[in-house]
Amino acid sequence: MSRISASGIAGLFYGLNPGTKNPQPKKKSPMPTKGLLIEKIFPHGHVQEHNALTVLRDFVQDIRGQDGFARDREHLDALGAKLQNKETVVSLLSDAWVNQYTLNYAHQLGHDGQLSLEEIAIAQRCIEQIGTELDYLQLPRDVKLEALKQLGAGYTLSNGIVYDVPRFHYDIGQLHLVCQPDGMCTYQGKKMVIEIKSCWGPLYTSLATRSSSNKPISANSNIKKWLYYLVQIAIEMLPPDIEGVVFACFRGNKAAMGRAHVIEQKALNVIVLERKQMQGLIDTVHELLIALEPAAAGASSNSVDPFILWETLEDKTAVKIAYDNVVAELRGPLLASLQTTATDIWQSLYVEKMAPVTIQDEYPVQHLFTAVNNVYRFNKDFTYTNGLQIQLKCEQNDFDSFAVKAYSLDEPIGWVASAKYIEQNMKNMFPSVPLHSNDAVVDIVSHILQATCIDHKHGTVLIRIDFRSFVKRPVRNSK
Repeated sequence: MSRISASGIAGLFYGLNPGTKNPQPKKKSPMPTKGLLIEKIFPHGHVQEHNALTVLRDFVQDIRGQDGFARDREHLDALGAKLQNKETVVSLLSDAWVNQYTLNYAHQLGHDGQLSLEEIAIAQRCIEQIGTELDYLQLPRDVKLEALKQLGAGYTLSNGIVYDVPRFHYDIGQLHLVCQPDGMCTYQGKKMVIEIKSCWGPLYTSLATRSSSNKPISANSNIKKWLYYLVQIAIEMLPPDIEGVVFACFRGNKAAMGRAHVIEQKALNVIVLERKQMQGLIDTVHELLIALEPAAAGASSNSVDPFILWETLEDKTAVKIAYDNVVAELRGPLLASLQTTATDIWQSLYVEKMAPVTIQDEYPVQHLFTAVNNVYRFNKDFTYTNGLQIQLKCEQNDFDSFAVKAYSLDEPIGWVASAKYIEQNMKNMFPSVPLHSNDAVVDIVSHILQATCIDHKHGTVLIRIDFRSFVKRPVRNSK
């Protein structure tokens, strides 16, 4: 029996939007061992899910969070088999239970990382306790007993929320399906699951102001960022007593590439779906799982990529029909049930009221120069004027990990140039100043005082950025 996850099944529909022609299941890219994805983006989501639940708590009832150690308890036997000697116990447990990237990221965020640090501390205390008892422990039996005691289901963090939502298991056909919602709650009298996405870039939204070709953007312009997650939610709603879902998208502060802490205006958007809207998708996803039976039965303690199961099927006729039925339900009845107005599908529940940020004068003002490119291709209505003030925001971009977008009066005008683009296209464009690329700008976004247009050539605008230094002005001792 092959073990699969709800998120893995959803991944077969990654990038789906209402206009996708001939949709096909997607093969996952290999998981990187380093880089922005696992060092920043994944930890960002892990840390901010706690903050999202804290904000959401004020709009729902009986809220509970995901038990962060449910998976660890299920894999204790497999982990214990690796414990051959006492010298390696602490390091092995640390690798298994403490995500160092998330730990480092939470520390960078300070107060915003506190809840995540509290959760990680539970595992750290367990490891420390085991470490102090190594002389008396029998491996792996006593390690398992101690872990089950220390990492028991149900713990409360300082936000007052109990984290005890378990992993759910279903045997469907020859598949063993595992899923775990981010939370559970009661909303308007209905028992609902909570699924949270805390994006690195802008909030998921179905509306935007302008496309790169200056054409009006449809109501579903960014839908491919989130539509496929509804498949994951359909699996989380398999139990018949689940009456709906609160699908939440949360924006919180983030740590930039280096030492900067990017201050964002916190916001929470949600889509609330009741079971009657989701039932068609729940049924078609169940049919897909039945059709996705592996060619040969075999046990796997770790989740298998469903695409591998798809590829092993000698006859894909049934599974392709089931796949197309899921797509048709997603893009048809379900999406139609959401699009009841001409405005955004997402409901805005919360936007943080931010006080004006004041930075003390002992941090001196510095400046650097950079360029915004593709301006007139991005926004043909943009009118350059010397001294024009623009805003810079870190935004997700599939092609550039350090993406910074430029705005003028809330209208996007282009992207800050990357190091590669400057090297290839701008070497002699503005010879009087040294150009910094976007990987330098991301680290100072939260310290920018103003960004000013000072020159332009064709579709490229030269800007000067004035920002407060990270280092205080030296004070001379008077004697």
